[in-house]
Amino acid sequence: MKFADVTKVYDGTAVNTAITANDLGDTAVDKAVLQDDGKSASAISAAGITSRYGNGTTASFAENRNAGSHTVEYVGLTGVLGTNYAVDNKQYGKGTITRRRIDPSGFQVRKAGGAIANASKVYDGTDLSDLPSGASLVTPTATSGNTGIVAHDEGKITFKLKDGTSGYYSSDRDGNNRTSHVSEAHYVAYDIVAQTSDDTNNPLTNYTFGSAAATTLKISKMSTTQTPPMLQQTGLLPLPRFMRRHTASRRSTTGLRHIRTATVPMWRTRTRSSPLPAG
Repeated sequence: MKFADVTKVYDGTAVNTAITANDLGDTAVDKAVLQDDGKSASAISAAGITSRYGNGTTASFAENRNAGSHTVEYVGLTGVLGTNYAVDNKQYGKGTITRRRIDPSGFQVRKAGGAIANASKVYDGTDLSDLPSGASLVTPTATSGNTGIVAHDEGKITFKLKDGTSGYYSSDRDGNNRTSHVSEAHYVAYDIVAQTSDDTNNPLTNYTFGSAAATTLKISKMSTTQTPPMLQQTGLLPLPRFMRRHTASRRSTTGLRHIRTATVPMWRTRTRSSPLPAG
């Protein structure tokens, strides 16, 4: 008996709920006998069968909840073809756990007092936006569908604004087009870094970061035992930049004239400083 290859988005568990037999019998004779007896793969019920992702087979099988390519174990197969057939209780197939996306839209940059740190400056010919003193990053915790940090990793992954960096104005929500022009400055982007307190299991490797519409970036290892700016190491990359609301203004002969105030989601750029990690 064989099972269809399966896939799921990382959810912090090794459980597989997609149980679909797609072939019966190892030889043409076996298949012919089963067919004559009215047995088909599509008629196999998943009731009573449990399945999980892991590595290895039989005695060497070990459960594995992490993103990547895996062996998938199926248990409880004895009797699924009736009393006239002997079926091993365990069978193995293939499966993939894909990285889970962290959507940047729920992040916020806040001032020391807790208010949202809206960006505003007089036109000066540059695209830079300085963070206010004491600014901090508020990160979302709740998951939505197949996005967000799962319960298994809560408290193990944290984010912070990258020390010693400035934001910049951008004309697009992904932060790819820096601009110093008032008429184009719709968003402000900032660098942040991800940290994990679980160096052994490194849950960051189970996530990507970015919007659903844009190409996401893989997150690699960044531990709390390292200095946050140390993201230039081989195999590491900075998380993309975030967007927040800004007010742009320019100087005229009659004083300051505000051009635009827009509420926008925090978003990301696709910039990176090192190769993407494998997987």
